[in-house]
Amino acid sequence: MLNETLKQRRLEVEFILGSGLDSYMKQIANGLENPLYLKGHRIIATVISDGGDSGCSADVRIYNVSMQAMNVLSTFGVPDNSVNKTKMYLYAGNVDEKPMSLVYEGYITEAYIDMNTAPDISLVVASNTAVLARMTESLPFSYRGEIAVTTVMQQLAQKASLRFNGNGVNTILRNPYLHGSLYDQIKKCAEAVKYHGLSKKESLQFGPVRVVFERVILPKSQA
Repeated sequence: MLNETLKQRRLEVEFILGSGLDSYMKQIANGLENPLYLKGHRIIATVISDGGDSGCSADVRIYNVSMQAMNVLSTFGVPDNSVNKTKMYLYAGNVDEKPMSLVYEGYITEAYIDMNTAPDISLVVASNTAVLARMTESLPFSYRGEIAVTTVMQQLAQKASLRFNGNGVNTILRNPYLHGSLYDQIKKCAEAVKYHGLSKKESLQFGPVRVVFERVILPKSQA
């Protein structure tokens, strides 16, 4: 049996409210900080960070958030095009650790107020890294002749507001034509050369199927 000492950990969450809030929601959000930083709360988080076509995801439950903040973040009755522009950052570390480490960043896909835990009401948030690229329309891309696949992927990553790492790939595309959403174009570009594009922590990692991608934890000061 391992002889380990339990340590107190700390989780903190930051939200950058989406730009698509309607006039009613802007009234509710009046006076609310943006970015909205939540610390000192009881937080339960599950992060799935395997990347791949589906991206990384996080399910977070935050207790005792103000009703104003929960109403603004709730996706009930809110169009998807505004919900998915609200970004979430999850930080983790020891109680006395400074700075905190950024362990996840992505866009909200669903958020609701859970009254079943009263009097400790909680806000439940689901998030994904690839959802914005899936919903972002993009003009078709075509090129006559040869072009490096990393050049194309770099342009697509920039449109999707993703950092890009080509991992030394030097494959050439010939007369490529890509259409659909940004997500569709990234996926088709990767499949054309039998490589994988992995969306991890708001970065597009591109390389062979067997490449092992290191999960980089950024200090909050570098986020």
